[in-house]
Formats: sequence, C-alpha cells, structure tokens
Amino acid sequence: MDMSLRAFENFENGKGRLNVERIHQFATLLGADPHAILAAFEIRSPEFALRCANNKLMSILLLALEDFDAKAQDTIVGLDPLALMKAFRAFFDQLVEQAREQDGVVAQWRRDRAAREAETPPEPPNDGADDSAPEDNRDD
Repeated sequence: MDMSLRAFENFENGKGRLNVERIHQFATLLGADPHAILAAFEIRSPEFALRCANNKLMSILLLALEDFDAKAQDTIVGLDPLALMKAFRAFFDQLVEQAREQDGVVAQWRRDRAAREAETPPEPPNDGADDSAPEDNRDD
C-alpha cells in the first residue's frame, strides 16, 4: 500500500483522514469489499465490513444502483421518500429472511452430517497389509 507501518496502523485503527484510494487498495489486498468498508464508517458498524467481505454486498448494491440510475434517470427526482423507505425496508426484510433460511439449511445439513458420522463407526486405517490373502493351512 506504499505507506509506513505507523500510517498503516493508524489507517487500521480509523485514525487520520479517510482516504478512499487507500481503502480500495486495502480492500484489494484483503479481498474485501471496499464499498462495505466505506459504508461501515457511515453506519458506524465495523462489523458490517466484515459481514460483507466475502459476498461483496455493497459493491453489488452499487452496481444495481448504477443500473437503476441509468434506467430511471430524471424520474428519480419524483420518487417519494416514504415510498423509498417502504421499498428498501421490504427489500432488506426479504434479504434477512433469505439469509436466515440459508443459515437454517446449512445448520440442518451439519446436524444431519454429524448424526451420520455418529452412527457410522470410522473405518480402521489401512496400514498397507493385505488382509484378504488366504491363510496357509497346510499340514506339514
């Protein structure tokens, strides 16, 4: 990121001025969502940036917003703030419901897998010996 260790520590701890270019560099290095980091500052929730690191929620939201702007253009001016609030609330409530449903599916899969593993004894390790060779039963 081309900065001193102290500058990096200050950046990590949220000290100093906000530098959007550095945030993008930092996010690129970590594979994080730079827009989620910026939004986390605005909503005062560092956890938000962590929650969005893998799914890139804010970057996807901004791409959708870009498409909306291109499609709606000047009609955006006439949108009612109350209607916007209701639409966003419904949209985000639906996302919460989907996320919880996914969590439930994953949790059930883990429980099922753990139950199967508890029922099935583990296979003994194969030490390379061939146990299927016939025994030598000759009478000498």
